[in-house]
Amino acid sequence: MCGITLSVDPVQLDELVKLNTPRGARIHSVARINQDNVLTWLTKEPGPLESVSKAYEHLGSLVITHQAAPTSEAGMLYHPANLMGKYLWHNGVIKQSQLDHFKLTTQLWSEWDTQLLLAAIDHNDGIPPKLEGSFACLYLAHNILWAFRNELVPLYANDRSISSVPFEDAEELSPGVMYRVDQIPDGIDVVAVSQFELTHNPYFQGE
Repeated sequence: MCGITLSVDPVQLDELVKLNTPRGARIHSVARINQDNVLTWLTKEPGPLESVSKAYEHLGSLVITHQAAPTSEAGMLYHPANLMGKYLWHNGVIKQSQLDHFKLTTQLWSEWDTQLLLAAIDHNDGIPPKLEGSFACLYLAHNILWAFRNELVPLYANDRSISSVPFEDAEELSPGVMYRVDQIPDGIDVVAVSQFELTHNPYFQGE
């Protein structure tokens, strides 16, 4: 289980990091995105995330954190996955048969589901149809930041932040919708742009 947070507000982000810490704190990463939606700074470290203040060195920064509790040393993989300057932060588990299909279609022989999902999104120029598993993601490509999820993994947003867990004044993002996350003065604008096909698998818990 993982916790994803995003905010332009360092005070609120510190609060969201604390709310998400019970979801896992063996490893974490912090990324800074500038107003042109370019990833300018990234740190990946073991252990819990204590503070995000150093990520806000520049006014107007948007910061993304990812906290995780992998169940083995082999699972100690730090988000985001990166493929040719495209980045994916993922909370969830993709079905193994789906990953095997991704390996064949993308010719990427990774064992990391986040890396394979990123490659599949790039290969399909969008979310692969009938994607099986659980996922809530942030995706940065071509200077555009996106948020999307399926029915199994929630994401919540207000006018400053996004989080894996509910928080004050936040609304749950709808599953099967691609949201563009625009930076605006003193906040973010989360805009529904398009829909993608969902596979309704409410009882999927992994293979």
